[in-house]
Amino acid sequence: MAHIMLVDDEPHNLSAMMRVLRMQGEHEIERFETPVAALARAQETPFDIVIADYRMPDMDGARFLQAFRQIQPQAYRIIVSGYADSELFRSAINQAQLHCFIEKPIDNMVLLQAVEDGMAQSVLQREVLELRAELEQVRHLLDDRTSLLQQVAEHCPEALPKNWEQKPDLIFLLSLKQNAACSGGVLFLR
Repeated sequence: MAHIMLVDDEPHNLSAMMRVLRMQGEHEIERFETPVAALARAQETPFDIVIADYRMPDMDGARFLQAFRQIQPQAYRIIVSGYADSELFRSAINQAQLHCFIEKPIDNMVLLQAVEDGMAQSVLQREVLELRAELEQVRHLLDDRTSLLQQVAEHCPEALPKNWEQKPDLIFLLSLKQNAACSGGVLFLR
């Protein structure tokens, strides 16, 4: 399930896209007839996918998606247009860093595939964020352990194997429990 934002100044286009997307599953879909209202909502809640029409009054879809990207850079951005102008396409891609351009009339299968691609990207992005958080935790743990080893090296050098700082792995730490006795210092290893 994806949280999807639809932006189009024509209500019948919003309804048509909603009907198609409902065929794909139970997405949480929010629809907006003005880019300004959509941007206000983007400030409040994250979206996985945003689909915007290119031709809208006050702000075109490329400018809207560019502003949206500033708020939510991780969202998958799709623009829809009835105008297959290559300059329009190039401009929209450059301004908003689009992921997908869909021509009107919208082919239902193309729309569904674009949303499927957006959902897959969202899953990958969440996994990357989780892995980065885990990596940061491991870095902190490694920094703590390195600091502890440096303290042991200062106070109880005989408890550590020779050249311990040059070993690429930490398997040798298992041997420290047997060599933990230290004359003149206290060694805590857990």
